[in-house]
Amino acid sequence: MEGLMLARVLRDLRGHLPLRTLGWVFPDETTAALLLELPGQGRTNLVLSYRPPQPVVFLSRERLRGDPRSPFQRFLANRVRGDLLAAEQLKLDRVIALHFSGETGFVDQPPTRLLFEVTGRNANLLVLDAGEGFGGRIVMAAREITNSRNRFRTIRAAVHALISGEQNVTVVNRTLERAQVIAADWHVPDADFQVAALPAHAAPWESAALVVNASSAGLNDPDQTPLDAAFLTRLPAGTLVYDMVYRPAETRLMR
Repeated sequence: MEGLMLARVLRDLRGHLPLRTLGWVFPDETTAALLLELPGQGRTNLVLSYRPPQPVVFLSRERLRGDPRSPFQRFLANRVRGDLLAAEQLKLDRVIALHFSGETGFVDQPPTRLLFEVTGRNANLLVLDAGEGFGGRIVMAAREITNSRNRFRTIRAAVHALISGEQNVTVVNRTLERAQVIAADWHVPDADFQVAALPAHAAPWESAALVVNASSAGLNDPDQTPLDAAFLTRLPAGTLVYDMVYRPAETRLMR
């Protein structure tokens, strides 16, 4: 599902916020539908289908049913409650956040956020503590957050930060196909920036202003580095190198 299509769904929703919610139903093991009371339109479902590789978000007037079919869906039904206060998208990326007010009752439920990564084979639905934006503590996830899936999230954050400043970005990965998947997520026609995917030997090292390591190379083995010295020697004087690995403080790449 493309970012522009997500934007259209959220646009249709935002005009009615905040919205009273009437509970969750689960048509299948990877679909959650939130029943909403839309003014002048009656009851409508916000459907979140998180089955990879084709996750999707849409509004439906169809009468949907189904009890929770997994521990995550039971958690979602019990924990993500209250009015839908806000719905936001990470620029035109395939990531949305839904903010819920929580509710008081026999068992009070605090405010929460639901983060939906509508990102193909890396799709996930995450329950987060209340807060602003797209970061925060993950309370529960539909799919286990493995190292590879978490690394995918880190790489996307790095690309997003760079294109926010309208900078051209080249994504390099040991597997070109994976780099191409990430680059494709950020394709925006007529934008003032470009995101390309290239093998390491073909990347424009000679014109690079910033090199960011968003891989896990060097985390468990301090002698490991994501780049051979041959590539680093091609960098112009003054190029900044940033390593997102947080341990050790000085990685081999930084040395």
